[in-house]
Amino acid sequence: MAERQQRPSASGGRERFIWHLYDYYLVPGGGSFGTRKANEPLHVQYRYEDRRVVVVNSTLKAYRNLRIDDRLGDLLGKLLYRHNYSSDVPPDSITAAFSPPGARSLGTRSDWIPQIGFTSFLKLEIRDVADRVLSDNFYVVLKKPADLQWDKRNYFYAPANSYTDLRDLEEMPKAEVCATFEWEPTATGGLSIFLMAEIVSHSSFISRR
Repeated sequence: MAERQQRPSASGGRERFIWHLYDYYLVPGGGSFGTRKANEPLHVQYRYEDRRVVVVNSTLKAYRNLRIDDRLGDLLGKLLYRHNYSSDVPPDSITAAFSPPGARSLGTRSDWIPQIGFTSFLKLEIRDVADRVLSDNFYVVLKKPADLQWDKRNYFYAPANSYTDLRDLEEMPKAEVCATFEWEPTATGGLSIFLMAEIVSHSSFISRR
């Protein structure tokens, strides 16, 4: 899950990953991969605060006839909602693809990610006219977002009036994990180790191999 709401920054609030990019030995951390994903030149994202799906284009190229596809599923992978929307994306822009009720109508309908009473998964994709995936993203849609006191935040923490409720994630079936490894001696007397892991989820939204 990666998002960019304004222009990228290396510091500040929940958008700040500077302390998690790499460790003392310059080994990339989790924030490094999330930052790289969020700063891809053409990027589709979901905004939690208003439930909008937007397309961020950081290039000087205009894109025509892009197809934005969103799928909302429950914790078992059952499809609850799906919508395809075609859009032109100007250069160096943030373009709203879907809007919540009360926002401006896009075309003949005003589309938004519905608010439901349980935690769900959202899969987003941008495809071009040749059906190639240009950007994709994945989110956990919260049934109860955290209520944070942003006016009292500092550079690493924001106090909360109430926290996100993710207890229904405990109802998900456990994923199957299988790992194999091989090794072979090197010319210098050491070992080269090859590790391959396979994770199979029961949810079609998050299955990875």
